[in-house]
Amino acid sequence: DYTRCNLQCHAERVRRLRAKCSDSGAIRAKVIFKDHSADGYTVYLTIDDDVYAVGVVDRRAILFATTFRGPHTIGLLEPPSDLTVGVECPP
Repeated sequence: DYTRCNLQCHAERVRRLRAKCSDSGAIRAKVIFKDHSADGYTVYLTIDDDVYAVGVVDRRAILFATTFRGPHTIGLLEPPSDLTVGVECPP
């Protein structure tokens, strides 16, 4: 486990947040860190108001979630960040 301080320290090491939605409505979201310091930690991503816990392995935390329709917003909840990205799933 980790402390709030550790999460805040890792927030500055986030390189990017990416997401896309497949034709079948599956959202793939990826957090990429600048270095391996977050390996082994858990990050929390949001898709709209739903929260998902994802482990960090080799600088990456990858979330696969199904089945979505229409527009959605993916955000990084923990470590604390203002990063968000929008995706458009099929209707």
